[in-house]
Amino acid sequence: MYINTYYETINDLANEALFMANALERCACHSDIVIRPHNYEAERHAYALANIKIKQNDTAYMRSDLTKAIHDNILEAVDDECPVCAAIMRD
Repeated sequence: MYINTYYETINDLANEALFMANALERCACHSDIVIRPHNYEAERHAYALANIKIKQNDTAYMRSDLTKAIHDNILEAVDDECPVCAAIMRD
């Protein structure tokens, strides 16, 4: 497996777990914007889902890489509300 493909797959697994657990959500009007609603229980659930998935599929992915991808995706999301929608509402 090529290293870029490895990290893309890890990132996809992380995103899948985060959205499945409702730890992240997309803006209803701006699908390119990912929102972090600060649901810490959902974030913990996402970590558990992702770890179960790699364990069940007997994959060669490192748990530490998956944990880092989940953490990075959480940090990349905007906090609580879409900034575009918020700016429109202020105007």
